Amino acid sequence: MTTWKPMLDTIRRRVGSWGNKYLSFGGRIVMVNAVMNAIPIFYLSFMKMPVNVWREVVKIQRKFLWGGLSNRTKISWVKWDDVCRPKKDGGLGVRDLRLTNISLLAKWRWKLLQPEEEIW
Repeated sequence: MTTWKPMLDTIRRRVGSWGNKYLSFGGRIVMVNAVMNAIPIFYLSFMKMPVNVWREVVKIQRKFLWGGLSNRTKISWVKWDDVCRPKKDGGLGVRDLRLTNISLLAKWRWKLLQPEEEIW
């Protein structure tokens, strides 16, 4: 968990600095997709994300998406699995970080196992 703490702190700081009072729901979806899912990409491309870190990131994203910066608890009207579905399938198009992590690690594995194209 200590390896992932700087990433979680960066996400929390970024959310706190946005001043979400004036963002619409669509604006919050864009912020979750563009910024909150982009911050952990470096970590995700080299290490497998533990489940408790993934839950914490999803908790931050869910709280921001549904409630903004308000301290009151808001109701999540849709399951997170449905939020992560593509827009054409009725979801909101938010990227699932578990699948992103697995695909980035598989990309490195594939590159390392290719005999024709050496990395060095």
